Amino acid sequence: MPGSRSARLVSLAAATDEARGTDEGGDEMTWTWQLEKTDGTAATSRGLPKESFGSQGDAESWLGENWRSLLEAGVDQVTLLDDGTPEYGPMSLHPAS
Repeated sequence: MPGSRSARLVSLAAATDEARGTDEGGDEMTWTWQLEKTDGTAATSRGLPKESFGSQGDAESWLGENWRSLLEAGVDQVTLLDDGTPEYGPMSLHPAS
């Protein structure tokens, strides 16, 4: 049957995307904050959150609600990552003087 192999490959690709939580175009993104010290090294204090978000807006809202506690925990700056790729940053958590 011509085309049946192609149909199976399309079904397999769709099932793989579904298992990964992405759609056919791979548009699902995972947004995360990279928590850093002033020199750009990773902030490694115990208890720092490792949150991930389904949208940039959700990530930014979370930071708006949590930046003070991150600063108190030793985080100096953050970089927003889109599937591990920097979107913007580093951005200081310290108030402007």
